[in-house]
Amino acid sequence: MIGYVKRIIAYKTSLHIVKDWRVMRLISKPEYRKLSTVLAKKYAISLCSIFRDLSG
Repeated sequence: MIGYVKRIIAYKTSLHIVKDWRVMRLISKPEYRKLSTVLAKKYAISLCSIFRDLSG
């Protein structure tokens, strides 16, 4: 369980940076979604997890 929590924290931390890029218009919405999926796979977060954020 602890490992899963650490992966969620790492995913959310990384995603926060990507979200900042989206706000600064450095990336588009489709790019944000793609990066969100890449990060979810990297941190072994289920693609249908409640922790996923695709609102960017």
